Amino acid sequence: LRVLAFIGLIRWCLSSTELFLKHCKDTDFSAHRVVLAAASSELQEMIKKIDEDNNNNETAAKGSLSRLLLIPNMSSAALKCLIRYMYGGELSIDRITVIDLLINGQKFGLTFVAQSAGRYIEENCISLSNFVTLKNWTQLYTHSKKLHLGRLRGEIRRFCGIHLAEISKQDYFKELTLEDVIWLMPTSTNRQEMDLFEALTSWLRYSVNTRQRHLSSVMALIKFRKMNTRELVEVQSSDFIIANPELKAKIIAASRRNSSAQANELKSTIICAGGCGKDGLQNQIYYRDERGWHSLTSLPVRRKNFAISVIDR
Repeated sequence: LRVLAFIGLIRWCLSSTELFLKHCKDTDFSAHRVVLAAASSELQEMIKKIDEDNNNNETAAKGSLSRLLLIPNMSSAALKCLIRYMYGGELSIDRITVIDLLINGQKFGLTFVAQSAGRYIEENCISLSNFVTLKNWTQLYTHSKKLHLGRLRGEIRRFCGIHLAEISKQDYFKELTLEDVIWLMPTSTNRQEMDLFEALTSWLRYSVNTRQRHLSSVMALIKFRKMNTRELVEVQSSDFIIANPELKAKIIAASRRNSSAQANELKSTIICAGGCGKDGLQNQIYYRDERGWHSLTSLPVRRKNFAISVIDR
């Protein structure tokens, strides 16, 4: 039975290849090199539609091909690019189809296609200004995290900042997790990203009660910005808004853990610092350097929702 099934698969591949190549004479496909092993089962089902009318009727063949190209949310150019590769051509990626290939490569299980599209975005695209839309930003957000696409992440942040009014109404944005918020948090506070920065820190402030179990699970609570002790003293408080006042007392206690002469036993290091809810100097916050623990007696506070964060070593 396995032998018969294998022979049937070979016959199906050959017939599909012959039928497809008849209507793609302008391509550089190789009729003797069929690469279907990399295709997912979903995409193979799409290709099988070509073989539904197993005759030489040109009209029927064109009808099958047109049905093949009707994959939801995938352009015909991107699909032709995939099929070209599967039938022996090169995986040529261009700016027109790169987003389709990134999204649908992951959707159909073609990881190598998504990775190739991601590399093209990171290395070859001069501008990403037209890539992100209100419809696809959530998908691009997921894939950029999975494939570690830094440039695309920066563009998503910029896009979310500009279109925050529309995005904030979407259910996906309302159901962000703590990990999502940290990932979306802008690393700069330019004019385009400041609204997003403020919106996400507000999320942290008003969601702390419902997400207490996430925030208190580790002492490395919010690592938006790592800085050395000199930067910690010199930085202005407006550069970081850590909105978690409910856990401030707990974190301060952790930051002062073993703050005696036993410097070698210290386990916590402050990575962010701030005030407690009103303007003034905060002299109950400490930082540590090679000489030990020191009080921050001259850190100006200009933001209201402030706390500190430490990371355990």
